[in-house]
Amino acid sequence: MRKASMFLLLGSLLLLFGAAQAQIKIDGLFFDWPAKAQLDVPPNQEEKTFAEGDDTDPPRGSTDPNYFADMDIEDVYATDDADYVYIRVKMNSIANVMNIMTDTSYHGGGAIALYISVDPGPGDSTGLTWGWWGSGYDYLVQVFPEDSAFKVKAGQQPLWEHSQLGFGWDFVPYDTVRGVHYAWNASNNDVEVAIPKSMLLNPHNMVNYTRPDSIAIMAYAGENNDPWRADYASNASVAGYMLQLKKPGPIAIDGLFFDWQSTTQVDVAPNLEEKTFAEGDDTDPPRGSTDPSYFADMDVSDVYATDDEDFLYVRIMMNPIANVNNIATDTSYHGGGAIAAYISVDPGPADSTGLTWGWWGSGYDFFVQVYPPDSAYQAATGYPQAVWEHKQAGFGWDFEVADVFRGMWSTWNASNNEVEMAIPKAILFSPRYLQNFVMPESVAIMIYAGENNDPWRADYASNSGIKGYSVKLTGVTGIAPETKLVPTAYGLSQNYPNPFNPSTSVSYALPASGWVTLRVFNLLGQEVALLANEMQSAGNHTARFNAANLPSGTYFYRLESGTYHETKKMLLMK
Repeated sequence: MRKASMFLLLGSLLLLFGAAQAQIKIDGLFFDWPAKAQLDVPPNQEEKTFAEGDDTDPPRGSTDPNYFADMDIEDVYATDDADYVYIRVKMNSIANVMNIMTDTSYHGGGAIALYISVDPGPGDSTGLTWGWWGSGYDYLVQVFPEDSAFKVKAGQQPLWEHSQLGFGWDFVPYDTVRGVHYAWNASNNDVEVAIPKSMLLNPHNMVNYTRPDSIAIMAYAGENNDPWRADYASNASVAGYMLQLKKPGPIAIDGLFFDWQSTTQVDVAPNLEEKTFAEGDDTDPPRGSTDPSYFADMDVSDVYATDDEDFLYVRIMMNPIANVNNIATDTSYHGGGAIAAYISVDPGPADSTGLTWGWWGSGYDFFVQVYPPDSAYQAATGYPQAVWEHKQAGFGWDFEVADVFRGMWSTWNASNNEVEMAIPKAILFSPRYLQNFVMPESVAIMIYAGENNDPWRADYASNSGIKGYSVKLTGVTGIAPETKLVPTAYGLSQNYPNPFNPSTSVSYALPASGWVTLRVFNLLGQEVALLANEMQSAGNHTARFNAANLPSGTYFYRLESGTYHETKKMLLMK
């Protein structure tokens, strides 16, 4: 394991990862980790500090709790979403990872790492079930020191894959371009990582591999020089903590389309039907030809859409007489052919930044291009296409990549001339440029297929006035809905989103009616906002905090009702 010539600290990581939106934000802040994600709790084996009775392997031979404390693991957390496995390792709070390079209580070569089996169980001959702890783990992620040789992107470490040739130390980088996102908070002695499932669940060296229901995780902190000594966090016999994986969504982005229900078609009554040119549709401006095969490669036939907890799914059926592979050489138009979906996440009569004005591309909140392929983005991230966000600075073409690490999934079936895509809700519903954004009940979608070179011509699939097809959201979108049931206890939830810019929601539970105050303070203890100061009924409540006029930084919000009071922290990032 390589020693670091430098180490990323929290301040720079906030800049690097502020744009990344996911269930867990890799920012070194940890506010978004739920307590239920902790692995080292019953019935699993609890991971204790040395002061609490844990020891190194082999025994450290000292009763001083400060001895080897920089390598002392205290807790392990893990969770996942559709795209990532997130792991958090909390080290001994009396220590500091920054001391490791100069700590004289051990022999050097200090490292902290995660070992993962993606096929755990009694039949696993290449996982966590044998004697020597490091012999056959499927993957390794080193979180300290920084790998100075892996410098493609800051804030990433390589994912190391076992060759499966034996029980020895035989790991190689999974990918030389893409890695694992990570962030340390040295003051808390805490690290969090996000490992792409597209890598973790697609091993190169495991024959007849099938996706598991669970994976096993072990955390390691120790010295690599002789005489070797380490601390492990795992179940007995280094069997690893089990993490049950989230089930795949209802739509597999595989280009087969068997899992699409007819009820998900959106270009049906009462919406405007999208017809082919042969059925009477035309381009905009008119194409000037009655030949149904003219411009057919850009002819949209039908549109489908649905959602689940993690994604908005969209399917586009193009003219069946055509083939998307012909677009690059088709001479029936002037070139620059593209196919894309435009999305408004705040559609409706009051929408001044969505699908309701004149020029078609002026203010859509997001767009995703499904043709041509973005080979550079795929090589860098593993995602076939980026999600582009409108900067809301005007009605012009003013889009930028919404997330440099996370994009959308898409697959073409050229023989059917169809494409399906899965667009992460974590991106769509965390817009950076929509002031006072609130979670919508529906989104609006318009499909575009056309040429970008002059003279321009295109086919649209949308309702009249290019207002888009409305898609009602049915999946959970990251904010728990308010329930009519009366809570049994007081509770103050972590604000969402967090970090935020410039507004966020604060939810709280009241088991009884009473006078409620909800205030926001800065780091100096000065009150900067009063969100509630009134009599409220028992139930679940949500308050909105708009910090448009406040500087970036850490703020505290405090709920008081009767004898109950609770304070939580939130981060404003502009």
